[in-house]
Amino acid sequence: MGRGMISINLINYNNGDCFDEFSGALYEMVSLLDYDYEIVLVDNYSDDGSYEKLKEITDIHCQMESTRGEARNKCLELCSGDVTVDQIDTDQEPQPVLADIINWYCDNMPEWCLNTNGCMINNANTVKGLKFGDHQSGEDKCLWDKLIDRGLYKHIQINTCHHIDNDHKRSPPFYHAHNPFPQSHRKNEYDQLRKKFTRN
Repeated sequence: MGRGMISINLINYNNGDCFDEFSGALYEMVSLLDYDYEIVLVDNYSDDGSYEKLKEITDIHCQMESTRGEARNKCLELCSGDVTVDQIDTDQEPQPVLADIINWYCDNMPEWCLNTNGCMINNANTVKGLKFGDHQSGEDKCLWDKLIDRGLYKHIQINTCHHIDNDHKRSPPFYHAHNPFPQSHRKNEYDQLRKKFTRN
């Protein structure tokens, strides 16, 4: 797989109070991408007007009653990208460093999927074959386990999205400490990736 389309897959439920912060951060991030992209939205029948606002900034959109996992799989069904950016919710602010990581991933097109603190960057062929778990959790350890079993999972401790709280202030960024590759040579590999994408 070579250079191609990026699908930025969003899920939403009643995050209208975060729209200004989210959309501004999203526009800033995608302006730094070196590749064509599409924005895909699955909304869980929001009743706060957020779906109508998000329709204006997305290329593909639909509503369905769903868990987070079901909504993410619907995004995969609707999208056409060679690379998917998943697990971004509309109460987050995507950071500019995310564009750096996506560009690097597209330049290299590995088969493995890259989990960051905030979202996942995936080879579409890989993730569509495995799919997200059917659950309501924000993190998808079911998918991670499938990828780990196949040697197709990597994680770097870089904050690519910040959560927006109800007062429109930045709360502590998403994080987790799940590291399936504790071996020293793997740690060195991740440290190198982290240094590559850490902005001063």
